[in-house]
Amino acid sequence: MIHRVISVKEINQFIKTLLESNALLKSIKVEGEISNFKRHSNGHAYFSLKDEYSRIACVMYQSDYAQTKIELYDGLQVVITGSVRVYDRMGQYQLGVRSVKIAGLGELYERYEALKKELKDLGYFDAKYKKSLPSFVRQVGIVTSIDGAALHDILSVMARKAPAVTCLVYPSLVQGVDASDNLIDGLRYFDEREDIDGIIIGRGGGSIEDLWSFNDRQWAEEIFKNRHPVVSAVGHETDFTIADFVADVRAPTPSVAAELVAESHVQLFNRLENQKQQLLNGIQGILEQKSHRMEILQKLLVGQKPEKKLIQRSLNLRDYAKTLINKMDQKQAMSERALTLATSKLVHLNPRSILEKGYLLAENDAGELLKSVSALTLGEGVHLIFHDGHAHAVVDKIGDKNEKL
Repeated sequence: MIHRVISVKEINQFIKTLLESNALLKSIKVEGEISNFKRHSNGHAYFSLKDEYSRIACVMYQSDYAQTKIELYDGLQVVITGSVRVYDRMGQYQLGVRSVKIAGLGELYERYEALKKELKDLGYFDAKYKKSLPSFVRQVGIVTSIDGAALHDILSVMARKAPAVTCLVYPSLVQGVDASDNLIDGLRYFDEREDIDGIIIGRGGGSIEDLWSFNDRQWAEEIFKNRHPVVSAVGHETDFTIADFVADVRAPTPSVAAELVAESHVQLFNRLENQKQQLLNGIQGILEQKSHRMEILQKLLVGQKPEKKLIQRSLNLRDYAKTLINKMDQKQAMSERALTLATSKLVHLNPRSILEKGYLLAENDAGELLKSVSALTLGEGVHLIFHDGHAHAVVDKIGDKNEKL
């Protein structure tokens, strides 16, 4: 029995040592329902684990929470692994959670891991078998529920980032007994088409039971042998199914799957935008260069005062015109004088002018001009030409220039 008075701190530390040193409480598994789940800004998760009779506070530190593959939320039935911890400052004890599994699904996890290992050993996950999406997708097939948010997310992204891509939807169940057969039918339908560039399969998040159709062996085989590249977008980012490992491309969400398919269009658009910008920059550069050149020329032009030069040259042209006109007038006057002189000479030399002075011309009957008496013959006809007419005579006498007839 302790007879001295002890502090609150001492008793809380005693209880802390007592509980945390207990081998049974250092590693225990506890089943219960999550309630009051909260995620702190520092990454730690705080919640209560309860059954119909009681509850216990739980904390899961960020490093452990990051390792879990399960989305925790209120109402989820789980089995946690951890240890009892005492927060001595407040006199409270809680479970420090190291890992979480969904209660009652141990068998499904075992089947999942067994199939995963088997397919991996067969090479279904090998990178050498992965098909790449085409560099430019024109038409894509989508296998999913027409009522789910996944289809809405995919179509929204495609409409925004790659509106030129045609999206063909094969409606399928994505949960339940018949879902696997529906999904396989959808893959086979698109596999038979030649106009498909890729296939997206997907659905939103859920429990392992909700996603179990995507862990089917036959479904995995259909993905593996499909001729077209398959993009798996099943569940949330932390959800993994067999389809994710077998598919050619794994997307953490349906929206990301659409982003991957639309990437070639986005890259092409960006490349065209870059080339457009380069072209505009080039044109702008040329315009700026020409504008600068024009400014320089304008300054040179203003400095050289072209108006004055134009006025001076205009005056010079006027003087040249006057000189040219004067020279032309002089030339014309000289030509007119020469013409008058030539005309006078021509008139003077005109035979008819001589005839008007009393002279006449004599021609024989052959029309030949008679220039000498020696060309005459007695009895021959002579044609006499006067300035105002002509006459015919016959030669009856011939004498020389000193002899009178």
